[in-house]
Amino acid sequence: MDFSFLLNVDLLTFLLAFIVFGVWELIKIGKKDIDARIITSVNGAIAVIFAILVAAFGLETDVFSVMVKAGAVFAAGSFYDLLKAYGILKK
Repeated sequence: MDFSFLLNVDLLTFLLAFIVFGVWELIKIGKKDIDARIITSVNGAIAVIFAILVAAFGLETDVFSVMVKAGAVFAAGSFYDLLKAYGILKK
């Protein structure tokens, strides 16, 4: 099977954001209340690792483009949880 389609950074960004969002939603089904700071921290770590790997493999050379893609992965955890993490929304 040919997995060369994964070298498309836009498709890779979408897949990773979809997986991150899906995993958080599945975890929230089983455990109702997760500290939003944990979600924010884990999403930030995943976004940084994603940006480093994209740059390391040479899939993207524009720094700002990589930052936008990493931001999309970071935000995939859910905007609601991000707003809750910073105290903008209350329970």
